[in-house]
Amino acid sequence: MASARQINNGKKRNSSQEVGTQPKEKHWMPERMISKIREKSLIGGYIVCNNTSIQESDKTGDYGVFLANLSHSMKEIEQLCKEAGGDIADWLFTAVTEDISYPALEARGIPCGGDYFYLRYRKFFWLLSQVR
Repeated sequence: MASARQINNGKKRNSSQEVGTQPKEKHWMPERMISKIREKSLIGGYIVCNNTSIQESDKTGDYGVFLANLSHSMKEIEQLCKEAGGDIADWLFTAVTEDISYPALEARGIPCGGDYFYLRYRKFFWLLSQVR
């Protein structure tokens, strides 16, 4: 078996090079890491307090924020469906939110042809790209 000297290429460590002995501030974090955590906190999961530590946020609050964002997004989608779909807005909303194709909607009784539906469908996604 190789000796410690051979493994370290013949170099000995002095006491300042020992593992875990470098001076570190107890709660210091680089600014780059803090900015990434702040970005994540917009989604939910962590809160940065005084730029020094990370605390897990409460799950109930995160869920409330998630539901508020979801409600806002659904209202936005509904409004865009009305703008793009006109007379078939409800069908378009169903197709977009439930990921249903035209043949499935046709089986449910959609009152228009495929060309008209896909024209409105494409218009919806164009409007959505303009908003986002």
